[in-house]
Amino acid sequence: MLSNNSSIMHDKSLVNKSFTSHLLEIMAVICDYLGFTYFFRIIATFRRNKVAILMYHRVTNLSLLDNDNIVLPDVFEKQIQYLVRHYNVITFNEVVDFVSGKLQNIPRNSVILTFDDGYEDCYSIVYPILKKYNIPCTFFLSTDYIESNDFFWWDKISLMINKTKGDYYFSEFGQIPLNTQHEKIRAKYLLLNALKNMSNRDKEKVIKKLEQVLNFNTDDYSPCCLSRQEIKIMSQNGMDFGSHTCSHSLLTRIPLNEVDVEVSHSKKTIEDIIGKNVILFSYPGGTINDYNDSIKKSLYKNGYFLAVSTIYGLAKIYNNVNIYELPRLPVYYQTNFSLFKLQLTGIIDKLFMLRKLVKR
Repeated sequence: MLSNNSSIMHDKSLVNKSFTSHLLEIMAVICDYLGFTYFFRIIATFRRNKVAILMYHRVTNLSLLDNDNIVLPDVFEKQIQYLVRHYNVITFNEVVDFVSGKLQNIPRNSVILTFDDGYEDCYSIVYPILKKYNIPCTFFLSTDYIESNDFFWWDKISLMINKTKGDYYFSEFGQIPLNTQHEKIRAKYLLLNALKNMSNRDKEKVIKKLEQVLNFNTDDYSPCCLSRQEIKIMSQNGMDFGSHTCSHSLLTRIPLNEVDVEVSHSKKTIEDIIGKNVILFSYPGGTINDYNDSIKKSLYKNGYFLAVSTIYGLAKIYNNVNIYELPRLPVYYQTNFSLFKLQLTGIIDKLFMLRKLVKR
């Protein structure tokens, strides 16, 4: 596992914040201070068959890898304590039972925890905290990275950028200065945004070029994903697992026959490890552009019962169609505690809906 650099463990400059993130944080703090968040939470107890599905990726200290998707360990435990006090943390089993007609209603104030990708800290940091508070969770795995010596592509980019200094010329992107932390953040987001929609093959070519230009070898660093044994232990102790494909490919960017391979092989790999049927899926990327009806049909054909996206919002469970595109609430490094609490009430959903109506 990649060790943390003590000089950067709490350097907030390693994490990007958008204007919208700043605005939401300020609004959440004001709502919390004035007691509105408490009021919204009480009102939310009357909603039926809505679930707040929280989307995490990593719980760890800041490192040289991509830090936008992390939550610090002490912050995560504080969030779990809040959920234990005020919410019903359930599993997807209740959703499956409700849609199947075995359950009349989903418990009020329900929350489901999910982690995407399958980083090793899910076992070393997340799992002990969940066990401490007897909280269930679902982990969506990209199976090619289980016990692999490779990094996710976004971590490769971050690692190279954060470890390199100087000015470099790269034919696809021109001059890339990497002398200050601000320059590194700009370069990182330039590269991440440019590579996001490329095919895996083209993406790998660009990354290999970058390694050559920057004279950098990621083989010098240990990867940080779960092992088969860690997955097995977690599964035997109440944790659920679903598929996040094999290679983390954006499914709308690859042929449909490759989609079938990604969803079927990843399912089989996880089932072989945990000895249980896998019926849960998480779309890589997860936006409205990252799945379609053909992909949902492939999931159904391969035995998946539901799928989660990265579309923002509370999940309203109402039929067999929408359970293949359930929205989630993201929890990132920049999600302060006031914003974490406010998201769970569903009021931000209504603000987004109001903004759409105003635009129309």
